[in-house]
Amino acid sequence: MIVRHFRTADLDALRVQRRQAWSLGHVTDDVLTLMAAGPAYTFEVNGPQAIAGIAPLGDKRVAWAWLAESVPLLTLTRFARAALDAAGEVYAYAALDWPQAQRWLRLLGFRSTGNVETFGGVTHGEWCRG
Repeated sequence: MIVRHFRTADLDALRVQRRQAWSLGHVTDDVLTLMAAGPAYTFEVNGPQAIAGIAPLGDKRVAWAWLAESVPLLTLTRFARAALDAAGEVYAYAALDWPQAQRWLRLLGFRSTGNVETFGGVTHGEWCRG
């Protein structure tokens, strides 16, 4: 797997997993600019398999990721955990009805704060690490 710095065009090239596809309609140019400010990475195996990073959201730094259906999750998890270890306090959000995303956040060292936010009509739990 090749890991390189994220470019905004990578989002268009990524074949996002079905469960995350709804969120692409909410990515504005301003959001892309925040995402690219990074740190942000693209993970490639014959094209982008995942994009992930940390972006400012209000007074918080928020981890974000979009994954393809067949992403090498073990490699991505190891890289993400190392990057997050160096990042200090970081928040993340996972849909309340998506236990796989919540499980991945736990593997990455996040803990639920018990708070909820709604993005694009979908209720998400807030998670924090660091």
